[in-house]
Amino acid sequence: MDLPFIEWSPELATGIDWQDKQHQALLSSFFKLHQAIEGRKSRKQVANTLEFLEKYVEIHFAEEEKQMRQSGYPDLERHVKEHSYFTNRLDKLRAMTTDTKKLLLGIRLHQDLYTWIINHIKVSDKKLAEHLPR
Repeated sequence: MDLPFIEWSPELATGIDWQDKQHQALLSSFFKLHQAIEGRKSRKQVANTLEFLEKYVEIHFAEEEKQMRQSGYPDLERHVKEHSYFTNRLDKLRAMTTDTKKLLLGIRLHQDLYTWIINHIKVSDKKLAEHLPR
């Protein structure tokens, strides 16, 4: 299976230390999921990735939203909507966790993470980083 993959690179860095470290942890989880799918061993890793993401969205999104509110970020509403969309998508994927659907779930989760990394981190989070004090 030839799934798209993305690794940490300087173009993903926002220059905000806590944010970059959390994004790197997200990419590490994405890498493990990618390897598991490619090796057709995704059952356990799908569960691990979902567990990681549930904690990640709670901690990471809360910190970003706190920083946006404190700094008066003008694009707060749109950015929070992106967070809500991803959280809702994660909830829908979690509902698919029957054993017969693990590979399909893994692939969908992989696609969603890839799209999230490309669209949210590279665009929205970089825009936010330009606004936040360093």
